[in-house]
Amino acid sequence: MKCIKTKAPGKLMIAGEYAVTEPGEWALVMAVDRYIEVTLSEYRPGQAKNENLKEYMETGPYIEALGLKISWKCDKDKITSQKAPSVLDHLLKAMETAMKYVRKRGKEVDLFNLRVESQLHDPKTGKKLGFGSSAALIVAVIKGILAWTELDISQDELFVLALRCHSDLQASGSGGDVAGAVYGGFFAYRNVSREILLENQILKKESYIQPMVMPEEMEMVVGWTGYSASTKDFLSKYREFTNNCSKSYGLWLKKNRENISGLIRAFKDQNADGILEGIYRNHLLLLELDTKADLGILSQELVMLVDAANGIPYEGRLSIKGQNIGDIPRISSGKLSGAGGGDCGICFIKRRVFKSDQDLKTALDWLELQWQVNGIVKTETCIDGTRGLEKSS
Repeated sequence: MKCIKTKAPGKLMIAGEYAVTEPGEWALVMAVDRYIEVTLSEYRPGQAKNENLKEYMETGPYIEALGLKISWKCDKDKITSQKAPSVLDHLLKAMETAMKYVRKRGKEVDLFNLRVESQLHDPKTGKKLGFGSSAALIVAVIKGILAWTELDISQDELFVLALRCHSDLQASGSGGDVAGAVYGGFFAYRNVSREILLENQILKKESYIQPMVMPEEMEMVVGWTGYSASTKDFLSKYREFTNNCSKSYGLWLKKNRENISGLIRAFKDQNADGILEGIYRNHLLLLELDTKADLGILSQELVMLVDAANGIPYEGRLSIKGQNIGDIPRISSGKLSGAGGGDCGICFIKRRVFKSDQDLKTALDWLELQWQVNGIVKTETCIDGTRGLEKSS
């Protein structure tokens, strides 16, 4: 039986949140080794239902995702599914986008069943972890349908196709999560303006992607607050601030631009001290934005996460909230990752300041304990090492 599998990684926003929603602004994005996997299989009328899943319809080819099983139909590139919940909007939109592309290329799509498995949601609660699951889903679904119809597509063309799809549902986003799902790895990303996006079928990656390398001496730890937040709602409040307080926003944006430029340079130079300083400054800039715009992005859990990340013990002393004490340099920096309000945060630690691996482990155990008592879960993840997608048949 014909079967196609594709997967796309989630992402972490390392620095540059909010500012990167402006065309031409840069951010640092890391694709992670957690994935959305999509499986397309041959549809056979009358096949048995899975009684363990919640079903809305009983006939036709089906979609299985997030504990749901629903039937779907395609009528002139329009995907319809009775009683489909809004949580599947991105999936259905991705299917429509792929179907239209296939027909533009002069081919038809044989009906298929589609199953989604996610490592970007908490397995116990189904809550999003804040790793850009919607973008990863869109990329994996589009790639899967094109593979199903035996159509090849370049990564650059896939990026434009997926970003247009994502923008139709979330016009205020930056596209960094889509870039992470398409290209994988760690990179600096520049926001592509909607005008350029609509005018071009393919964009040269070099115009909006700069590959980055994480220094070997740098340890990254990710913590999850235990609940997800609405990126769309935060971006809406952010836009109110940018429209009503243009002068204050312009000054903030300029400071952010300078810091991101310095961070990109620090990563290129493999300058660990410069990276830690830039990450901490990005935290301060987000704190300033939160105060000025009254966004609420620094929740109590995220404040605790960052305070612990910036206060890791070193030789019996603490670097309180990221401030240097005496002649002890900064050894760690923490910040929220993404839109904030929940989801996750990150901590960077400089390995070489510890005399042994055991000393480093002790520091990491201390950080994890501080997070645990505040309801924050250490989440195992690292940089995605694939091209962003895989397929098999």
